[in-house]
Amino acid sequence: MAVTESGKHDVYTYFEEAMGKERATTLMAMVSPTAWADVATKQDLTHEVTLLRTELKGDIAELRAELKGDMAELRMEMKGQRTEMKQFVTKDYLEKALRNQLMATFAFYGIFMSIAVTLARLIP
Repeated sequence: MAVTESGKHDVYTYFEEAMGKERATTLMAMVSPTAWADVATKQDLTHEVTLLRTELKGDIAELRAELKGDMAELRMEMKGQRTEMKQFVTKDYLEKALRNQLMATFAFYGIFMSIAVTLARLIP
């Protein structure tokens, strides 16, 4: 049976006559504004919470599996990069780079000293 506004008003009027306006207003404020079939029970809430937890656990497990896969892929990429770097950065490579750097430094100092000596001879 659906509760209508007219029916609610009739009930209010009855209580107002029987108990007075203030008590009738308080009682009507305590009555649910919707049908009782629309009110959730503790069992309804428990069921919904259980469903949400199950869904959340599934989502977390899926995310965890995806993350593990991504981490494994990243590790493989890093391992490949490390192998490539080892090919280039060997003891011979470092010795050759250091030797070239020293030669360039000595050449710079030689040119600088030549310019300094030349300038010293030009200035009386």
